[in-house]
Amino acid sequence: MGRERFDAVLDQLTDPLGDCSIGSDHVGSMGQRTATMRACLTRYWLCIMLDPILLRKDLDTVVQRLATRGVVFDRQAFEMLEAERKNIQTETETLQAQRNALAKQIGVLKSKGEDASEVMAQSQAIPGKLKGLEEKLQGIQADLSALLMATPNLPHVSVPQGQDSDGNVEISRWVPQADANGDPVALPFEAQDHVTIGEPLGLDFETAIKLSGSRFSFLKGPHGPPASRARAVHA
Repeated sequence: MGRERFDAVLDQLTDPLGDCSIGSDHVGSMGQRTATMRACLTRYWLCIMLDPILLRKDLDTVVQRLATRGVVFDRQAFEMLEAERKNIQTETETLQAQRNALAKQIGVLKSKGEDASEVMAQSQAIPGKLKGLEEKLQGIQADLSALLMATPNLPHVSVPQGQDSDGNVEISRWVPQADANGDPVALPFEAQDHVTIGEPLGLDFETAIKLSGSRFSFLKGPHGPPASRARAVHA
């Protein structure tokens, strides 16, 4: 999902105040709530791996492709959260339209010297309703984020299906010195894997597994990152 496209969605959900003329304090509080809602949605967008637009438009494909890597996507939970999010968006847009209409009505009444207190009371009730919707949205986005953060990326359509690495398909092979059958010639010494070679140089696989899981490594000692960089990262 491109950032410009995402910003357009945010603009629809968090419509600016426009011509509201019912007091600077009211305008300030509404602006703060709009900024808070935008920040919440931005954090949600930056954290997830899957494109929310793809999930909404082609959920069947997402579920099928995740299944090829043994992942069962909780479709029911996603659709329920999406329905709640859409309801909040609709309610928010309705209240924003009502807010703008009331603001114009107040201006007309005041210009005619008529009493606008009743209309102002209706307008002043809207910020509280929008705040309630904002809090609900934050809860829904947190649940959506938790669901999608636990969902891996989609495998490319060209990736072969298999239960483990035994299902991999060899695409090509490069052999510096091959025998008559195309296999590598025997080495004049005992071959060593990357663990045997790397551990004396500072690769710490046991610590990496505890922190990040399998297939990760930790580099420490004289071959690790310089102390200046370590301090910068720590700071």
